[in-house]
Amino acid sequence: MGKILKYGEVSDVFNNGAVRLVKKGSGKWNGAIHEVFIAYRKPGKINAVLDHYSHQTLKEFVKKVNLYSNYRAKELHDKGMRTSWLELIFIPLFKFFYTYFYKQGFRDGAQGFIYSFIMSFHSFLVKSKLYNMSV
Repeated sequence: MGKILKYGEVSDVFNNGAVRLVKKGSGKWNGAIHEVFIAYRKPGKINAVLDHYSHQTLKEFVKKVNLYSNYRAKELHDKGMRTSWLELIFIPLFKFFYTYFYKQGFRDGAQGFIYSFIMSFHSFLVKSKLYNMSV
């Protein structure tokens, strides 16, 4: 979206790093969506910048959010999770306030607002799709 985000939901990855390069057989991936790498021993660190442009345009970002919300809703449904209309309303609101204010997404300017808003919309999509699956 034209700017490297340092705050909000991405702050943990920005400040603590993320697994990007993995030697085959050094661990395993856990989770269906946004997998977490479980290393068999303590991973090393590379002191270099790795550009990661996951969202070239706003249109691509929204398209991905919609797609991933399908996967996440199905994953939760398959685990027997249910949701209510209260969660449908309040979880996305909480997500926005948490990422934009508590995690300081506002420090990334307009892009921080957009990112926080769209990710809270992702929560809304997941909850609404899960609600429809449960009815």
